[in-house]
Amino acid sequence: MKITINDLSVFTSGNTTNKSIIFVHGFPFDHRMWDAQIEMLSEDYYCITYDIRGLGESLPATDSLLWNRLLMILKP
Repeated sequence: MKITINDLSVFTSGNTTNKSIIFVHGFPFDHRMWDAQIEMLSEDYYCITYDIRGLGESLPATDSLLWNRLLMILKP
């Protein structure tokens, strides 16, 4: 499932009651680099990935994005 939070594209797969795994892609990739892992793990885990600002389906940042703000965005 895709949701957009503060212009950040977040993708989830699996049961929300399972333990969560957050997948973070590297530059210059996007969330799709984790598709094979998520396919294998989403039955037992709630998998979350996202597109870093300016990559994939996320819009470029208009302000500085601090790690604590990123964690607040990704918090289930």
